[in-house]
Amino acid sequence: AAKISATANFFELGGHSLLSLKLVAKLNQLGYQVSAKDAIRCTSVQQMAVLLDTAPAYNEVVSSSQIPAGCERITPEHLDLISLSQPQIDALCNQFAGGAANIQDIYPLASLQEGILYHHMLDPDNDPYVSWYLLALQSEAHLPLLLQAIQSVIDEHDILRTGFCWQGLDEPVQVVLRQAQLDVHYLDVPDTADPQQVMTAHLQSDKQSFDLHQAPLMRVTVAQTSEQCIIGVQMHHLIDDAMSLYAIQNQLQDYLEGPAKAQSRAQSQSGFRAVIAQRQQTQLKDAEAFFTHMLADVEEPSFPFGLTDVTGKGLGMDETSLTLASETSRQIRSLCERHRVSPAALFHSAWAMVLGACCNQPQVVMGTVLSGRMQSVGDAQMILGMLINTLPLKVDLQQSASQVIQQVQRGLMALTSFEHTPLAVATGCSAVATDTPLFSSLINYRHARELHTQDNALRLLDSFERTNYPFSVSVDDFVEQGDFVLSVQIDESVGARRIADYMVQAMRFLLAQLDADDGKPVAVADLLSAPERSQLLQAQRVENPWSELMIHQLFEHQAARNGAAIAIVDGQAELSYEQLNRQANQLAHYLRAQGHVVTDTIIGLCMERSPNMLIALLAVLKAGGAYLPLDPDYPQQRLTYMLEDSQVNLVLCSKACTQTLAGFTGDMVQLDTLLEGEVLQQHSVDNLSYDPSMQAPSALAYAMYTSGSTGQPKGVLIDHQNLTNFALNCETNYGLTGADRMLQFSTMNFDIFVEEWIASLCFGATLVLRNDQVMAGKQGFIAFCQQHAITVASLPTSFWHHLHLNASELAALSLRMIIVGGEALDVAGLEVIAAQQGRCVLMNTYGPTETTITATSLRIDHSTDLTRTITIGKPNPNMAAVVLGQSGQLCPLGVAGELHLGGRGLARGYLGLEQANKEKFVLNQSVNGLPAWASRLYKTGDLVRVNQAGELEFLGRVDEQVKIRGFRVELSEIEHRLMALAGVERALVLANQSHGAQPQLVAYVEFQQHEAAPDSDQLKLLLLAQLPNYMVPSHFVAITDWPLLPSGKVNRKALPEPVSSQSAAPYQAARTETEQQVQQICADLLERPFDTLSVTANFFELGGHSLLVMRLVTRLNDTFAINLAIQDLYQQMTVANISRHIDDVLTLHVSDARTEHSAAVSDLEEFTL
Repeated sequence: AAKISATANFFELGGHSLLSLKLVAKLNQLGYQVSAKDAIRCTSVQQMAVLLDTAPAYNEVVSSSQIPAGCERITPEHLDLISLSQPQIDALCNQFAGGAANIQDIYPLASLQEGILYHHMLDPDNDPYVSWYLLALQSEAHLPLLLQAIQSVIDEHDILRTGFCWQGLDEPVQVVLRQAQLDVHYLDVPDTADPQQVMTAHLQSDKQSFDLHQAPLMRVTVAQTSEQCIIGVQMHHLIDDAMSLYAIQNQLQDYLEGPAKAQSRAQSQSGFRAVIAQRQQTQLKDAEAFFTHMLADVEEPSFPFGLTDVTGKGLGMDETSLTLASETSRQIRSLCERHRVSPAALFHSAWAMVLGACCNQPQVVMGTVLSGRMQSVGDAQMILGMLINTLPLKVDLQQSASQVIQQVQRGLMALTSFEHTPLAVATGCSAVATDTPLFSSLINYRHARELHTQDNALRLLDSFERTNYPFSVSVDDFVEQGDFVLSVQIDESVGARRIADYMVQAMRFLLAQLDADDGKPVAVADLLSAPERSQLLQAQRVENPWSELMIHQLFEHQAARNGAAIAIVDGQAELSYEQLNRQANQLAHYLRAQGHVVTDTIIGLCMERSPNMLIALLAVLKAGGAYLPLDPDYPQQRLTYMLEDSQVNLVLCSKACTQTLAGFTGDMVQLDTLLEGEVLQQHSVDNLSYDPSMQAPSALAYAMYTSGSTGQPKGVLIDHQNLTNFALNCETNYGLTGADRMLQFSTMNFDIFVEEWIASLCFGATLVLRNDQVMAGKQGFIAFCQQHAITVASLPTSFWHHLHLNASELAALSLRMIIVGGEALDVAGLEVIAAQQGRCVLMNTYGPTETTITATSLRIDHSTDLTRTITIGKPNPNMAAVVLGQSGQLCPLGVAGELHLGGRGLARGYLGLEQANKEKFVLNQSVNGLPAWASRLYKTGDLVRVNQAGELEFLGRVDEQVKIRGFRVELSEIEHRLMALAGVERALVLANQSHGAQPQLVAYVEFQQHEAAPDSDQLKLLLLAQLPNYMVPSHFVAITDWPLLPSGKVNRKALPEPVSSQSAAPYQAARTETEQQVQQICADLLERPFDTLSVTANFFELGGHSLLVMRLVTRLNDTFAINLAIQDLYQQMTVANISRHIDDVLTLHVSDARTEHSAAVSDLEEFTL
């Protein structure tokens, strides 16, 4: 003691929460009224002395039952912690052996007990909160003493004599019995069998359930032979927590070491009732303010690997246990002491890093388990029961290791002041919807002791506990031995060992950074193992031989080889490869002669679907220029911008399109007139001679405009080398030959058009230009394909879905391959592909314009497993795909992140947009192992993950860009256009997708005061003059006051639904007697007037949560005399739907009763006969 300085920090010297509880108990015994919270706040002897000088005298307030011993009838006056009616009390007494005389107390549940009961009610036969412990007795002779010791512990502690009831009650209660007998079972063990294996098999196969009415919620099973005695103890988490188990363990040790030791042990004067009494005095106002400050800006839940189900049964879990190396454990304790932090803070920080990597979030929220004893006075260690509580802890990972650990340390200490707060109250303070969990991961840091008895008479062999969380770790801090043991329970789809390895990597990073302290944010830490990193990188790159040809040279080779073959079909007209090549050559020579083309000259093409558009683009490419497609159906304002932005001086157009470009000041050449005249006849029909200065592979091939975030479209620049690499993809994945006839479906201003002409004309196939019949519907498409014997078609995914061909319709066509892309593929329409038995395959492709048409692809045929998620496949030849997190790190397998694409299909960039190029086309600085040709990456903005097969699963958009009817739309561009309109002050555009329907654009508009506001129809017309129709919102909602988050950002979840899909409809009164009763029950639970609760309102959206659902089920079952389960209601969470379900159940009950009555009459008749 003399070596301890008065100013030394208790925790830096090795103190922890368990020791602080012991300290408090000692100080209370000395007469000082202090709590564990005080011990944490006053960390030195000096600070504690100052506190003790003013501390009041200790006076333990014992909360005692008001039910006298021998009471024959319990009345409401006997119950001071809960309000029950006399009929309810009488019904409770009738449920227990011995009736009222055997009932010591009745009181409500603690908040975490309510949560545990809720999960029991979800599936009583597979309760995730049943744990077991495997013990070995040194001698069979010790068995009677051990069983007597366990019974003595039960007799001493009220929580071990407690049963739980909820039926017929407004809220669940726990009933303490005066006497409860331990349930002991004996297993038959053959002489040749190992009793430990027999017991383990029994515990693992036994239904994990208890009848919660029957105390004690503990049972003992014995398996013994002449040489071994194995004990299996099962307990329900409603009555214990880790500290309770340690207390039981100590008491059993005392009993086994002799009666004198057991009798000398001090007993706590407080039972679990004292805990309930204290928590009933807890005011939640300060707790709500604390958690609001912590969580108000949290809009996104933390779901590692997308694991969202926290109502699980603990099944389908993978487990592993890992003891850290002794040297690592010593290093942890030494560094924590040096940096004045607790090991708990270090392990919480490491777990936060694991979550950050597995959620791809720089800020995470986890559940952490608190002891529930830090605000208690007296010997809180000796109180048995479920005192612990789970509460959220937010961690910002964009800080250095030391900053994160200090942040976590402060957070954990702050939580102790609010450790009794119900989880639903805490999570309800976030911006996450109330029907969505805030987190699905848990960390339980606890101080542990090994079980030691005299002569090693009793040993702990094994234990098992479960949780409803799919992603959890328990850290056992064996302070006396110095060891740390990690017990990891993870959904089997992810794997526990993998996450344990992540945890070790995170610990190593933190320990190294605590010494280095280079300020590196922990969010950038790489937690991946070498094999996983290799799997991610090897699966996401394909390297094939590289061609140095220009794209038009591939076409020229086909024309030279098969000149008579048909290249283009347009209705009844046909062009051979030779004819197409000759006309394109004449036009190319003309362009050169007129001086229209130098390197990278962009020439506009504006014309309808016709062979002329192919002649024009080939001619421009041959001449050394690049083409810009101009859709004549685009608004004139958009076309004008594209021409001005690209600085086009020459447009090749048709006669019909001349008026469309009336404002264009450059040169316009009417191509149809030129082709029909004599001017071109003066030029050579031969291929142009190769000019390295104008025909290098790096030369520009085309510019194509896509939706832009600045309010204007942006031009993507594609080189010849990009196209020749894409041609390699066509050869590898599509394999078109001279026998194929490909449908030309797309308009020229989308890059699928480029796919169509390269896949066909560069490989000798025939390109068949569609007519309007194809778009008329299924029959028009079928007729066209039959008429022209189409073998390959590239279609927008939405059009493929719209066709909805059946197996016989597809079999009747000549189609051998269907290529789709642009939207997520619906698995429902793929059975028709499987039915073709390989005769027709479907290629699901993906690729932004910036990566040259398609970057990845998946082949789907009769061998494809359609029960799994349909992915966007793997990268095309000479393309690389990596999934990166928000901090630039490689995402683990199965974790969603932003897809980055690199390789020889990567565009040159955006025309004239230097800043956009810097933001979207980035140098690879964080992923080692990519080839040199993938050193530059395009940030797609698409959210994907890599599955175990190495394929990419498309999940949506990272930013606000969306796909509408297959078209990529930047929502901010529409917002810019709206805000430029007269009378509009502010606008926000969202993609609304309700009930599985296709997404629709919804514009929220704030109008300027004193201005006449345009109506929805007027807004649509104004936008249609500037934007393509797919970019015009379907709905407009006027906003006067924007709902805001504390950060000042718009709370998008609080914006009203458009009228046509209004979920929060106007108040609708109850229409049936059942609806009236359900409406009243819901209103009571939500504490709101029933006449303000519409029967169409959602229970969760009005403030309901899981604990209220539990009470709702109980009230409904009692009111209607039925037996609904909680899961029955999760799909029926409006008054109207719940009432309809109840009416169906009641109708079924009546029908069953009639059937039983009829059967009974038949039995009686048979007996009489």
